[in-house]
Amino acid sequence: MSTPNDRLKLIRKEAGYDSPSDAARAIKDINVNTLISHENGNRAISRKAAEKYADAFGRTAGWLLFGEDAAGEDFESLYSSLNEAQKKQVLSFMTFLKSGQSNR
Repeated sequence: MSTPNDRLKLIRKEAGYDSPSDAARAIKDINVNTLISHENGNRAISRKAAEKYADAFGRTAGWLLFGEDAAGEDFESLYSSLNEAQKKQVLSFMTFLKSGQSNR
């Protein structure tokens, strides 16, 4: 998960959206074709787009573009060290947290 497009796919899934179409339907400020192009790596993610995705999906633009959070924590290396079952648990937990926040 060393590229911005890989991190974009991850944060979309962490935010509880199974597909780019699901995210674009729920978040009116996101164009589905642009999101798909960004996730596929067919189009570079600009700083402005990274900020939009970061706001929508609950991460920082710095992490999305460079793999770093403002605090210097490297979530990417931690996440990549997990096995597939652990990664599924993390994504499931993030989905659970998002659903709980939307009910408040």
